[in-house]
Amino acid sequence: MKPTLRMFAVLGVAGALLLPGYAGYADVFWQNDGDNTVGRAASDGSAATQSFLTGVDPTALVATNTHVYWASATGIGRATISGSSADPTFITTPRTPAGLAVSDTAVYWSDQTTGTISRAALSGRTPTTFLSGVSPAGLLVNGDSLYWADPTNDRIGRASLTSSPPTASYLSGATGATALAGDGSYLYWTQQTGNRIGRMTWNGTGPNAAFLTDTGAPATLSGVGVANGYLFWSRRTATAGAQSQIVRANLDGSDLRTSFLAARDPQALTAISSQTVDFPALADVSLAERGVPLTATATSGLPVAFAAGPASVCTASGAQVTLTGAGTCSVSATQAGNLRYLAAPPASQTFTVTSPTPSPTPTPTPTPTIPKPVSGLTATVAHRSLALRWNAAAGATSYRVKVTYKRKTLLRVTMGRTARFTRLKPRKVYTACVTAANPEGSAPSRCVTRRIPRR
Repeated sequence: MKPTLRMFAVLGVAGALLLPGYAGYADVFWQNDGDNTVGRAASDGSAATQSFLTGVDPTALVATNTHVYWASATGIGRATISGSSADPTFITTPRTPAGLAVSDTAVYWSDQTTGTISRAALSGRTPTTFLSGVSPAGLLVNGDSLYWADPTNDRIGRASLTSSPPTASYLSGATGATALAGDGSYLYWTQQTGNRIGRMTWNGTGPNAAFLTDTGAPATLSGVGVANGYLFWSRRTATAGAQSQIVRANLDGSDLRTSFLAARDPQALTAISSQTVDFPALADVSLAERGVPLTATATSGLPVAFAAGPASVCTASGAQVTLTGAGTCSVSATQAGNLRYLAAPPASQTFTVTSPTPSPTPTPTPTPTIPKPVSGLTATVAHRSLALRWNAAAGATSYRVKVTYKRKTLLRVTMGRTARFTRLKPRKVYTACVTAANPEGSAPSRCVTRRIPRR
């Protein structure tokens, strides 16, 4: 199972709330006790400020991808993750909240005075008691389970969020547990004495109360959080000349940085991972392709959503761009985050959609046609001869001329428009026919009949 939220809670006093502008993506938030502020920084220590929120003294903090929640003596407040739209009286029912956690559907808070854990809808409405008869400090939601630190009994409690009624069970070996955090494999807790961080699996196996020892000045270790592969905790020291710090280490306990960030008596702390989207460049395409597949990945492993436009050029549905016209198509890839991850900065790519090159219009092949018949056929007879003349026939490439008398036939092929036959028999009647022809065929023949004179 993977954790969704982590937080710690101590008591404090709330006052007026002022929110400066917020830029960038922060991962770690902490309470500066005594000056009514909340600080924030990225997990690499950059963009640090001690006054992300001012005029507020939380007993607990929780950050999600959309909001920062805090508990105070007057109830539970909420602001957007950018620090805007603050509502210090988001839920007014709690009077002495110690721990705070958020699931996909509800806000949870613990009350050590009454020994209860309560919850309300994400809208802040319908607050109810979730679990009673417990000794809860810090809270943590992981999947379908709610965990709470029980420092009185050196253990961590657990209850299903979906069971009705919920039943408490316990993971032993959590010496002095006050604040909780988790990653994909382990549950971590701070101990307010001994400068130590404990660790166990989510099922409670392998508890190690001395997993990590803070080597800084003797201090109270208060809030704890996990983000971007690091473990963070707040160290509040009472040693003269020693500065309180936000401390960071790798999740295996290595690379301990006891002076990672300066803070002013920090106590409550929360952390949430950032993420980025890798969106490779898109090649220009022809409108003839109609569709372009999209591929982008988020470092969180969460699914990426796409949007494309303008609609006159392209639209997006799922991981596919549909091309609607020529022009420049802009595609954005986003990941909105969840209870473990902040929203990723949008990634975008553009590509050009070109009109398809028209195919050349083929030259039509002429329909084969036979020639027209000859016209104007005339025949002139003389002593033993016959002269023929005719007009050119459209489409003809040659002419077949045939002269017959009874069973005797004289045949001639010519490309001209005249033909003369001699040595014919006098006083005999001859029939002369002219046929226009080309490679496709022959036209109907035109014929004339003449008698050959004696002289």
